[in-house]
Amino acid sequence: MITALGGNHKYKLSPDEYVLGAITLYLYIINLVSSFMGDNSM
Repeated sequence: MITALGGNHKYKLSPDEYVLGAITLYLYIINLVSSFMGDNSM
């Protein structure tokens, strides 16, 4: 997130790639939390 705010970007992401990455990370976190709670239905 900090690199996205900087002026010199090492990685250039299109908005589509950024959204896809954000959704993937969000779903990964949801699955991780649900597995900690003992709900392995996903």
